[in-house]
Amino acid sequence: MDKITYRGKTYIKIKQDWYSDLGAKQPLKIAVELDALFHEQMLHQSANLIDLIDQGRHYVTIGQPKKAFDMFSSATTLALQTQDVNQLWVVLPRFVQVAISLNQVEEVWTLLKSFEDQEFLKEQPHFKTALATLALSYELPQEAFNYVLEATLLFKVQKKKMSDEAMMVWSNLKKNFPDIYKQVGDKLKAEKSPL
Repeated sequence: MDKITYRGKTYIKIKQDWYSDLGAKQPLKIAVELDALFHEQMLHQSANLIDLIDQGRHYVTIGQPKKAFDMFSSATTLALQTQDVNQLWVVLPRFVQVAISLNQVEEVWTLLKSFEDQEFLKEQPHFKTALATLALSYELPQEAFNYVLEATLLFKVQKKKMSDEAMMVWSNLKKNFPDIYKQVGDKLKAEKSPL
């Protein structure tokens, strides 16, 4: 539950709705103004990762992708800086999806690549999958293949179910880049055959 003072009155945010301090649900016009104020406050404060992600989801739901991008960008940066891999794998697919829809792939690509060599990310399949998805957006299918193959092997080693995002990258490679997709079989055969 968050509180905001706006025009001399106190409002309380419960889930995604705004209420007066007396408990009256606020009409859409006031709720939109409060959301904008809340958005600015969250970006300027050291907000909780979960709150940033939740607010980003809310903006996606109500059709405000630019504000969602801002929230997901802040959440991703904070998760990377604090090495919070649990929240990182929650926010990354959403951040990448919104970035692609807004045609802002370069900003996300630059951010993720700047952290790529960090030890805590070396065995994170969700991070590799995000890079694979972004590589496809850049039309770098070979790089996408390398990242998604690495992610797939990490999912397997960690006995985790492959993410929907990784399966979408594989599907895209198979459909649009069959020559590159064919490398899967070639690599598996090379690994099984003795030297």
